[in-house]
Amino acid sequence: MDGTGGSRAAESLRMFDNHDPRIPYYELVLERGLEELPAYPLPAGYRFQYYAPGDRETWINIELSAREFSAWEDGADAWQRYYGDHEAELPDRMFFIVSPEGEKVATATAFYDIRKPDDGVNGMLHWVAVRRDHQSRGLSKPLAAGALRRMKELGYRRAVVPTQTTTWLACKVYLDLGFRPIERNAERNRAGWEIVKTLTGHPALEAFAETDVRRFLSGGQARAEAGAAVHIRFAEETDRAFWFSLDRHLTEAAFSGKVRDRTAYVVDADGQKAGLLRYFLFWDSIPFCSLLYVREDKQRQGLGRLLMNRWEQDMKARGYGLLMTSTQADESAQHFYRALGYRDCGGLTLPFPGYEQPTELILAKAL
Repeated sequence: MDGTGGSRAAESLRMFDNHDPRIPYYELVLERGLEELPAYPLPAGYRFQYYAPGDRETWINIELSAREFSAWEDGADAWQRYYGDHEAELPDRMFFIVSPEGEKVATATAFYDIRKPDDGVNGMLHWVAVRRDHQSRGLSKPLAAGALRRMKELGYRRAVVPTQTTTWLACKVYLDLGFRPIERNAERNRAGWEIVKTLTGHPALEAFAETDVRRFLSGGQARAEAGAAVHIRFAEETDRAFWFSLDRHLTEAAFSGKVRDRTAYVVDADGQKAGLLRYFLFWDSIPFCSLLYVREDKQRQGLGRLLMNRWEQDMKARGYGLLMTSTQADESAQHFYRALGYRDCGGLTLPFPGYEQPTELILAKAL
């Protein structure tokens, strides 16, 4: 481990993976100027190579290996969302690191925020990833630094990089490269920055308090340390009987649609199906978690948080910026969602015969 705060990060790696869904998800946004840039040489035998037509599949496979996506289809969807209308720009902006064996094993893009017109001033560091089998070889800093140099060559004066607490080690790399939290993000997601401060001990985060990260390993989340398996996956047709043992509202046909569209998840714990999550698109544009349920004998073991973290990561990877969910006002789930960063956005009351129930609280979370 190199760079500032390395010993703390090395200690944290014994508890947490560098892409760990057990850590509560907070979006983190950092920035830096491009006047003076650090130089990090590539390890011997590695070289840079720019994007060429046909590299789409390679990009998806690298991101998939780095656990940015949980399925190849998610990578294809992200490519279309971010680059589908911009492929002509990629030969000047996207590049790969090629291994001594001639394989493309890492990628980054010197881009801009595609939600806005390119102003030529504010660049964005896009989709930095190193293939899993080439991590810990000193590639991440040369990769990111190379993208920053290209950004400067293209005329940009400022760089922004979005990341998240679940990829906390990447955040340390960006801090080592001179990035610092954007003020409004530091204020809104202070709890996320406290997590990164605790895991990395980075001196650039001295303004943030530390927190007890071991609580993320309590109960069921300590399974990884104990060697037990927790696996979150998309629902399959073979899950039908289990699904309807917990979900009394979905129709048989709707379940088939969820399986087909990959809008439902199942969590397996200790070799048993333990819980589920399903969602739809509110207004055809905002992911809305319509059901989260963990088997009664598996509750209070952290599985609900793991399901939500996985869903949030997948939605972030697909380019969504806002998530929604709901719960009845007389249910304790509202406290669970608020602890995950969801904010109250109103309520719904149905005064119609046959549909009466306590007010449905609507909650939302910006990614």
